Amino acid sequence: MNIPIWSDIMCPFCYIGKKHLEAALAQVGLKEKVTIQWKSFQLDPTLDSKAQPMTTQQYLIQKKGMCVEQYKQVFERLVMMGKEAGIDFAQSGAFIVNTWKAHKLMHLAKKHNKQSEMKVLLFEAHFISGKNVAHEDVVVSIAALLHIAEREVRDALSDKIFLIRGNKIS
Repeated sequence: MNIPIWSDIMCPFCYIGKKHLEAALAQVGLKEKVTIQWKSFQLDPTLDSKAQPMTTQQYLIQKKGMCVEQYKQVFERLVMMGKEAGIDFAQSGAFIVNTWKAHKLMHLAKKHNKQSEMKVLLFEAHFISGKNVAHEDVVVSIAALLHIAEREVRDALSDKIFLIRGNKIS
C-alpha cells in the first residue's frame, strides 16, 4: 500500500504525525507493507531564500501576529505533543526558512530509495539540532549521511536534475 503525504520540513505537526502514523502501522502489523511517498508542500513559499533566517518565535510574532504569550503557550503545547510522540523539540532554536532546497533533497533521496530516511534527517536537523535547512552546505552534509554524492546533491539544488514549475518538483 502506498500512502502519499504532503508535508513541509518546518511543520512540527508533520513530524508528530509521521511518528504517530509509524506507531499505528507497527501496531496493526502493516509497517512493512506500507510505503510512504513524501510530497512537497511549503508552509510559506513566500519566504525569501536569501533572507536572514528568523527563529520560530520571531516568525510567529512578526509574520503571523502572535504575541509573546501566545507563542509561549503554543510552544509549551508543541513540546508536550512532541514528547508524547517521542520527539524532543528544540523549536526555540529552529530557523524558519524557505524549505525549497530541502524539498529538492527529498526528491533526490527518492531516486535512491531513501526518502523516508531523508525526511527523518531533515526533521531532526531542523527541529532538534536547529540547523538551517535552506543552507546548501547543510543539506549537502545531511545527504552525505545517506551516502548521496555531493555533486549529485549540488546538481539537484541548482535545478540540473529536477524540473521546477512554480512550487512543484517533477
